Amino acid sequence: MVLKNHHMSFCKPMKNLVFCIITFIFQLFFSRLNAQSSAFSISGTLKGWDNHWIYFSFRGVGKARIWDSTLVVGGIFNFKGTIREGANGFITTLNSRKYLYILDSNVTQRLFLSPTSMSIDLELEKFQNSNFKGSRFQDEYDQLEHSKDALRTYSAPLHAVYDSLNMALYGPVADGTKKERDIISENRMDSLKSILDSLGRVFLYRNTAFCHEHPDSYLSVYLLKENYNRIPFEQLMRCYSRFSKDLKATDVGIELKGLIGELSASAVGAYAPLFTTKDWKGINLSLGALRGKYVILDFWEPWCKPCRALNPEMIRLYTKYKGEGLEIIGISGDEKGWRAAIDNDSVGIWHQILNQEIGSKYSVHSIPVQVLINPKEIIVARYGGPEEDNGNLSGRLKEMFGY
Repeated sequence: MVLKNHHMSFCKPMKNLVFCIITFIFQLFFSRLNAQSSAFSISGTLKGWDNHWIYFSFRGVGKARIWDSTLVVGGIFNFKGTIREGANGFITTLNSRKYLYILDSNVTQRLFLSPTSMSIDLELEKFQNSNFKGSRFQDEYDQLEHSKDALRTYSAPLHAVYDSLNMALYGPVADGTKKERDIISENRMDSLKSILDSLGRVFLYRNTAFCHEHPDSYLSVYLLKENYNRIPFEQLMRCYSRFSKDLKATDVGIELKGLIGELSASAVGAYAPLFTTKDWKGINLSLGALRGKYVILDFWEPWCKPCRALNPEMIRLYTKYKGEGLEIIGISGDEKGWRAAIDNDSVGIWHQILNQEIGSKYSVHSIPVQVLINPKEIIVARYGGPEEDNGNLSGRLKEMFGY
């Protein structure tokens, strides 16, 4: 009996089995790659810049920031590339060697890219007046920023007065003489800073509200990554958990996941990162050796007025509860004026250490911050910073110790 050679697709039995498997794997790989990566293009106009270079930078697929460039010919230029879901970038007449000046909105325009065809019309030396069309994420960003216009109008003169007072009080003096202390102006600065900090929290609320309302937007991932260290950890996790797998797989999403991992190591409920060092008197100090006690890590700096304003209350709490086993460890990173501040504020009654690495371990990005650790070395509360729980530390201690 003669067996006929039947063709099944392009594969022959046995002979091409390996080829079929390899082909299938390649097809699967590229189909997934194409699903993750999509092409985009930008067609632009810029009059008055013919035969000059224009530069474009963005976060590419699985890569560090990409720089591209092209000549403007006849007032026209074009860029193209591939992204996942979305990407952030900017277009500028400055090359990468002048990166430090990239914030100049006259010659640089921030862009939020969508995987589609987009267009931009630029005005020479007035890039802030650009007209960028075709990107869903740019439209969302523009609408979000527009919602903050009233806040900016209100805060701009306050910032101007604050900057003016700051320069008058602490700016350089032509003849090199030391300025006399101006208590009234310092108090005005403190009041203005309090108002500006409150306005800053409103700006932050607008960003986080957008993330809650638009869990399917690349812009939400970007905003959460940019503000991750200013948002309470539980709120951060609620926003992140609502993102799709595709958004989490973007480069910004992957970066955000890593940052969240760092924060989780010192979030409420985590075991306190241990450290061993010497305090300001040269005495060996180990956090692990204080197991069985309540410990407050007080992150502060000698130049931080809000930090030092808390010291009288911290002294009161320490005096009240030290007999119950309460320990306080003051942690600073700036040696200038450190010892003098300890003496002046009478906070040498507890351990004071100079160490910059501990703040990183505890994800401290602003001060003052107090981290409360229970006898089992578990973090039970964080207080003080804009990203922290602003609950009442003294109330928490009263609850724990019963008086």
